[in-house]
Amino acid sequence: MHTHLIKHPELLVEPLIAVWKGCSHGFGPRGDISIPEVKAGKEGAFQASVEFLKLHF
Repeated sequence: MHTHLIKHPELLVEPLIAVWKGCSHGFGPRGDISIPEVKAGKEGAFQASVEFLKLHF
């Protein structure tokens, strides 16, 4: 996974862009979990979403 932090003075939180190896756009809802990289990306993206929500809400 590669990440990019976006800083902008008008944003209330700093969005984190994560790029998961082997995953294309939309892999979260449509990814084929029989492919190990896609499964890891789905699980990692879900966990990152949960952590974001815990931190900010």
